[in-house]
Amino acid sequence: MDLFEEAEFEPKTKKKEKKKMQLTTILIIFIVILLILCVLIFGAIVYLKSTIFILKVDGKESQTVYDMMIAEENDAKFPIKQIAKSLGYESYGGNYETMSEDENKCYVKNDYEVTMITADSNKIYQLSLENTNSTKEKVELNAVITKENGDFYTNIEGIEKIFNVYIAYTPKKSLTIQTLDTLYESYTKYYQKQYTFPKEESYANKKLILDDLLIVQNPTTNLYGVLEFTEGKAQELLDTKYDGIEYLRNYSTFLVTKNNKQGIIDMNKKNVLEIEYNKISTIQSDDKKYYLVSKSGLMGLNDESGKIIIYPEYDDIGIDKSEFEKNQVTNNYILYDKYIPVCQNKKWALFDIEGNNMTGFKYDSFGSSTTTKGTSNVLLVPDYKLIVVKSDKKYNFLYDYENPSDIELFSSFELDSVYLMIQNGKINYYFTLNDENIEISGYLEQHGIKKVE
Repeated sequence: MDLFEEAEFEPKTKKKEKKKMQLTTILIIFIVILLILCVLIFGAIVYLKSTIFILKVDGKESQTVYDMMIAEENDAKFPIKQIAKSLGYESYGGNYETMSEDENKCYVKNDYEVTMITADSNKIYQLSLENTNSTKEKVELNAVITKENGDFYTNIEGIEKIFNVYIAYTPKKSLTIQTLDTLYESYTKYYQKQYTFPKEESYANKKLILDDLLIVQNPTTNLYGVLEFTEGKAQELLDTKYDGIEYLRNYSTFLVTKNNKQGIIDMNKKNVLEIEYNKISTIQSDDKKYYLVSKSGLMGLNDESGKIIIYPEYDDIGIDKSEFEKNQVTNNYILYDKYIPVCQNKKWALFDIEGNNMTGFKYDSFGSSTTTKGTSNVLLVPDYKLIVVKSDKKYNFLYDYENPSDIELFSSFELDSVYLMIQNGKINYYFTLNDENIEISGYLEQHGIKKVE
């Protein structure tokens, strides 16, 4: 009986063990399949992440800006007017300086700066709104701005310069944009335990961070210096010993103030202009950069390297352009990028860009004045490169600049008035001679004087 029971029990035990092994095998297979699925899912997630392009503005993903972007092999293009609002700017069509419509021009502006843009050009012009006496500055881009589908397109470098932003771009993966305020705040917050920064900083000085620089302040003396960031380390470029520092980014120099005197220092700590002037301003013509200086109440002009063009010996340099608002005077210091109005003892002369006195001090003023309704003052007649001058209450034009001995258009000052009128959206120029109002363009063409290209 026992043998029978043992024989009967053995198969049952083997069956149970076999069943147990089958379940274990199934469980192992299930776990292996599950692991394989996890690996596949993880791989798929990694792959999908690698194929999804991420675009952020100030740390936040921006579908709006992403939809604007046109990706290229190692670059990207953006529509300037469309992207402006996402970067804290407003955009407008037309010519900023004349406030006229022009389909090939536009401009963007914030509270501190306006940038003027022209299609098919690699040059933009920026004008500070913080300093009312500033002149526009030319900035060159590495690529031409194009006009497409009613907007103006530029590449990453163009966006950086137009909107004062920092962009990090990894093709097919990511593009991050940091606006100036965000970038400035992140740097000052990171280094605030080591350095003290000005409580209020100008927009021009915030731009320092775009060039890996910052203005710092000595908390004990309240004097200012410049901090430079190289390879992730901060070190002082200029010691904290100045009463004030203004960054002149387009010149790559610093305007420093010490004991109520101003000077210019470059990135190599070289004195471009000694700290001995009462006031220094920047002036830029189309091709060159200058410093307008004031010393002991007298004005002078130096070039970008510090070389003296006009010694500080004169009462005034430049014209008050507010008197010629409708005359489209864009640079009231250097007319037509070549000629400089200079005043001494209440008489005016015209100097050339080399500092030569072309006319002598014999004019009462530059430009005309009119009180007749519907007319406006004139300084320049741009199509013919004329400059209006006044002497003994009469007017004349400066014209033949290549021949200073015969620079005046008329042999004597005989014009009673010079004025402009805006008719059907166009500016027309007139002068009055012997009680007759004469349209300047027609008169000049009749006398063989053509428009200057």
